[in-house]
Amino acid sequence: MNAVIGPVRPKVFEEINKPIIRDTEEILESGRRIMHLHKFDDEVGRNLIRSVHYPLRGDRDHAPAVLMILDDITELMEEREHKERVFRQLVNTLVDLVGQRDPFSANHATRVADVAINIAKEMGLKTEEIDTVDIAAQLMNLGKTLVPVEVLTKPGALTEEELDLVRNSILTSAKLLEGIEFDVPVAETVRQVQEHWDGSGRPSGLSGEDILISARVVAVANSFTAMISRRTHRKDPATFDEAENILM
Repeated sequence: MNAVIGPVRPKVFEEINKPIIRDTEEILESGRRIMHLHKFDDEVGRNLIRSVHYPLRGDRDHAPAVLMILDDITELMEEREHKERVFRQLVNTLVDLVGQRDPFSANHATRVADVAINIAKEMGLKTEEIDTVDIAAQLMNLGKTLVPVEVLTKPGALTEEELDLVRNSILTSAKLLEGIEFDVPVAETVRQVQEHWDGSGRPSGLSGEDILISARVVAVANSFTAMISRRTHRKDPATFDEAENILM
């Protein structure tokens, strides 16, 4: 390996290969594939290398060994990180757009996302599900850009008609997000945020585990954050304990 990739990097792969050679029979029997990602910053350059390791049985003439396939995926990961940065900038721009019409919504969306992410992590949800609740929570109020400003900023209680406008804005958000190709089910999560466990919610009357787990997490985070936040139509927000008791 020294002749091919220099004197430093082989040490990394040798350490990976030692237990593979030791457990060759077990690994081959299980059919497992051993894969690693390594970041290097040395005299050869700065690279992200994906290595796949296949154990090889020894025989009378050959000691057990490992076949390694190395791929330099530096450019691929840099391109992915660039796309992720652009995507996050787009999300922030949309959140700012909502905030310009309803100052409460922009701050609310960020706080809901924080709460939802922490709930999802505490529940041990997958990375994809955590990403879903994060993006869905931040964009669920996008539909408020189509609600009259005087309704969004009205002091005092809203009329039933005005409440319907605000409630339906979440479904509008889902429709607006349908045209964006997310890697995770953001639009469907937003659409299901107003569904209820007992089937009494909207728009489809889904119940129980038929509701996406991401939508359930965002719904709880949204309710909790709304209760503990100041609003123009009520005097004082609920305390943490009061909000928790209501949710329970």
